[in-house]
Amino acid sequence: MNPVARAVIGSLGVLCLASPALGAEPKSTVSTEAEPAGKKGGAGKKGGGAAKRECYDFADLPADSKFHIGDSVNAKHSVIALKEFHVDKKQPSGADQQFAQVTNTKIADGTAPELRMYLINAQVTPQAPVKKVRLNFAENLGGLLSNLEVNGEKHVVDGGLLQANGKVIGKSGAGRAAIVVNMTSTAEGTGFNRGTLELHATQGKIETFSIGGLQLFIDNVCMTK
Repeated sequence: MNPVARAVIGSLGVLCLASPALGAEPKSTVSTEAEPAGKKGGAGKKGGGAAKRECYDFADLPADSKFHIGDSVNAKHSVIALKEFHVDKKQPSGADQQFAQVTNTKIADGTAPELRMYLINAQVTPQAPVKKVRLNFAENLGGLLSNLEVNGEKHVVDGGLLQANGKVIGKSGAGRAAIVVNMTSTAEGTGFNRGTLELHATQGKIETFSIGGLQLFIDNVCMTK
């Protein structure tokens, strides 16, 4: 295991985050909306039609639900499988505590609830291959180590998800995608950076994608076919 990664994991332990009391907030589990077509010559549908985008926000999962490696979640527009987290390309973390948990928080700058991941990856398999993915995330400043995967090509990102911005990944036989990361803010009092991560298919389509981290929150997972 990478010595730096081992030190970070050891210092983090299992961080317990208090879930602030939040009032009931109307929230749709899966929403479908029109995404504006691209400009002339762009990726929009012929004739100026709008592509359909489906979003999943974890609202149908019971609060504090916890998932471990090998578990899966029916996200309506996809299946989310929980997978082993890697501290480098060939080395899984091997940590005793690896889980994902539904929390009544808004750290990723979405709407409660959201999915918290600790040393685990969420691999998303859409019902049908998609051209674009967008999600909200928040990463812990004390452990900026993340995993990303597109169509079977896996990467370990050290130093924060922004380091992956502009990279193109994915096995060529299935399809490749460009990564776009936009940092929005630091969540005050939480020690987390917030932002959005997008995947744009540059060749073929996105059949699977994964994201995970030492302490990572995600919400509003949107996909455009």
